Amino acid sequence: MRLGIPVDPPLTPSDVELDRVAYYRWLSTELKRLHAAVKENREEQKVQEKQMYDKAHKTTPPKWRVNDTV
Repeated sequence: MRLGIPVDPPLTPSDVELDRVAYYRWLSTELKRLHAAVKENREEQKVQEKQMYDKAHKTTPPKWRVNDTV
């Protein structure tokens, strides 16, 4: 990372390119991991909220089945 101080050695294009590629790979891996964790957390929260709603509103599963005459 160039700080703009005169004692910094100039970066060659290959050094910059390797850093960009490495950063991109790290960032894409971390974003995929974060996305999976958020998805799992949302699914768990959805189940928990459904249980709390059902308990609060005293819901029961339907007693009818497919092909029953109503």
